[in-house]
Amino acid sequence: THLDLARAMASNALGEIRSFMNELRQGSTDSFYLEAELAALARSHEGVVELRQSGTRVDPGQALSSCLVRVAQEAVRNAIRHGRASAVQV
Repeated sequence: THLDLARAMASNALGEIRSFMNELRQGSTDSFYLEAELAALARSHEGVVELRQSGTRVDPGQALSSCLVRVAQEAVRNAIRHGRASAVQV
């Protein structure tokens, strides 16, 4: 039923959020570069994802960079999976 599907999706989303929050709390010891990770995201979906950059470059820091990459990854995944997008701009 639709209710079962909604429950399963909510449970999955909650699991992903918990996993992400644990990762943020622990902090990664690896250097995390926002630009490089977004470029890798675009390359991993070559022909579908286009990366556009504008404005002044700033260093948002490791935690925020990680969060922004995760949001971009999820948005791209949702656009492709649920929206059946053939082109996505990040």
